[in-house]
Amino acid sequence: MNRSIRVLHLEDDPHDAELIQRKLKVEGLSFEIVRVDRKETFESALERGAFDLVLADYSLPDYDGISALSRVREKQPYLPVIVISGTLGEEEAVECLKAGAADYVLKNNLVRLPAAVERALRDARNIAERKRAEAWLRLQGAALDAAANTIVITRLDGTIRWVNQAFSMLTGYSAEEAIGQNPRMLKSGRHGAEFYRRIYDTILGGSVWQGEIVNRCKDGRLATEEMTITPVRGGGGEITDFIAIKQDVTARKEAEEHRARLSAILESSPDFVATADPEGNVLYCNGAARRLLELPEDIDASQIKISETHPQWAAELVLTSGIPGAIRDGVWSGETAFITRSGREIPVIQVILAHKGSDGRLKFLSTIARDIGELKDKELRISRLNRVYAVLSGINTLIVHVRDRQKLFEESCRIAVKEGQFPFAWIGLLDPATQDVTPVAWAGEHAETLTRAKSSARDDIQGGKERLGGRFGSVARCSTTTLRPVPSTDRAGMKS
Repeated sequence: MNRSIRVLHLEDDPHDAELIQRKLKVEGLSFEIVRVDRKETFESALERGAFDLVLADYSLPDYDGISALSRVREKQPYLPVIVISGTLGEEEAVECLKAGAADYVLKNNLVRLPAAVERALRDARNIAERKRAEAWLRLQGAALDAAANTIVITRLDGTIRWVNQAFSMLTGYSAEEAIGQNPRMLKSGRHGAEFYRRIYDTILGGSVWQGEIVNRCKDGRLATEEMTITPVRGGGGEITDFIAIKQDVTARKEAEEHRARLSAILESSPDFVATADPEGNVLYCNGAARRLLELPEDIDASQIKISETHPQWAAELVLTSGIPGAIRDGVWSGETAFITRSGREIPVIQVILAHKGSDGRLKFLSTIARDIGELKDKELRISRLNRVYAVLSGINTLIVHVRDRQKLFEESCRIAVKEGQFPFAWIGLLDPATQDVTPVAWAGEHAETLTRAKSSARDDIQGGKERLGGRFGSVARCSTTTLRPVPSTDRAGMKS
């Protein structure tokens, strides 16, 4: 033995105590013996000290071995007790053993004591190891039972031996309902025979199977589970049981499907959709956004800043008004513009949303925008047509009411500038012989310049007709015979 064995010895006869101690030492056993001789000191020592063995005299003046044994069982149930007596009969010996004594030894036969001690200590160690193993198993069982994942243990033939609480919470079947059944009770009908055959071929072959399975719960609800089935082998290497550990991923799968549907909607939307972090870094943009910005597929949107997607004026509007307004009010909308990689400006109606967490702090920004370039072109064309109509209407009214030609020319130019919104307008008279054009009326900017200008309608003069129609920007020509105004094209390409 590697350490001294602590012994609590209840003996009132010093001579007998000496004999017993000498006997143990002769056998080479290392002991630390604490001797007590009455009830009070015995019970006090039992309370205070940690002992490996109790030797108790069967008969004392104020105490006895049976009472001492009972007290030990009450305080330390697994502490071995050997009863020693000089007059122990068969009935008393049986009584001691029934009361829980490890052994009994007669004082006139102390030769048995060392062997009895060794056997009692060995049995006590075995009991302690078994109790520790049982406690560990209970702890493991409690841990498995309390595990969040579903755990099912089956026999080789598939019969369910044990399930944890998570199994019952997920499936609705209690342990009593499940034990003795086959996992087929959970079949959902979502998998064919080949699916189950592959599982059994894998685990019966001694390998671990991992995968997803859809099972049907007691209430008919379908649950998607990530499952791992591990074969358990016996001492001879044969497969005896299977342990299945399953995690309910139904909510995750539904969330993934929801995100997939949302992504499909976003990607099929013709509108520009994007998100960005609070620092202004783009997190996501849909297909319409990438097409509008002319972003190649190999460019990571997260490398782009919000400010880089707008022309300068629109970037200032978004950064100084749009985003602060969205953060303040939750949403902001207005007319802005995006700029393509080729430098083309795209006018849009843009909505910016601020998404905040439960703490009120900004989590991310999202935006939806619609290209209104075509609408703007239509509005511009309508505006131009309205201007032309206003000019023609005003001049037609003049023709009816004004008889003085010079006044008619001057008023026509004034109407062209005012109603047509041209920088200036002029009317010239054409000399049929020389094809020279002499300005006779004008309005708007550059009037003084026009009075000094000479133009020609001749083809053989360099820049003749081009200069007639475009030298001074917006030009209104008039026939001297019909006085019909003929609007020309301005520098910006805008027709009146």
